[in-house]
Amino acid sequence: MTNLRPFILRKATKILRRIERKVQYLQGKGPRAASVETELKNVAQFFQEKDPTLCIDVGGNKGKYTEEIIKKFPQTSIVIFEPSQHNIEILHDKFGKEKNIQIEPYALSSQAGDSQLWYDEVGSGIASLTKRRLDHYSINFDHSESVQVIAFENYWANELERATIDFVKLDIEGAELEALKGFGEAINFVRVFQFEFGGTNIDSRTFFQDFFYFFAKHDFKLFRISPLGPVPIPEYSEYEEVFLTTNYIAVKKTNGSLTK
Repeated sequence: MTNLRPFILRKATKILRRIERKVQYLQGKGPRAASVETELKNVAQFFQEKDPTLCIDVGGNKGKYTEEIIKKFPQTSIVIFEPSQHNIEILHDKFGKEKNIQIEPYALSSQAGDSQLWYDEVGSGIASLTKRRLDHYSINFDHSESVQVIAFENYWANELERATIDFVKLDIEGAELEALKGFGEAINFVRVFQFEFGGTNIDSRTFFQDFFYFFAKHDFKLFRISPLGPVPIPEYSEYEEVFLTTNYIAVKKTNGSLTK
């Protein structure tokens, strides 16, 4: 019997991990829980009365998310922020003739300046302003390029003329919190955010607690995107510190035109 204990323990551990992953998946925790289509389907539930007219895609990469926005809300105007020169060229080839899409070659942060965009390969979907450590995935972040960084508040005031923004999607590999700080007064003119949180926040040393209290301070309700629909997060708990790629929605409480 003693010799069987390690075998039983290994089997039990595998079974428990499968159960854990399935439960996490249903809660929206983990990279398999939300495709781009699922993400936008969850977001769209907050625009049942009126379609968004102005969307901001921060971290546009090669334009997949913007394509989904266009499918769902064909009349909306979109501003894409993407600092990778390789991806900027792809975005211009894809959307350059679209009058309602503006492509901006910048990264967003809390202050304007110059920075390095680190990546494993050209055009990478995991490129980051932080040089990530991904040895455990046999991924080397050894490549970089110089990029221009801006604070969104200045762009909003000067280029968007302080317009109300219906929807902001933030997927910038660990730089989301600094980008949010750079919104300044513009935070009061955004109806809905979608942002990503996960392993990249280990590298940028940011926690879900930081996001929860940031949005609480600015009068937003938080939801986790899941295959079953938006899951409300009414209060902070350490159980929310899940460093698996997970997507969230923040909805302005004072905007009566939104559902939920």
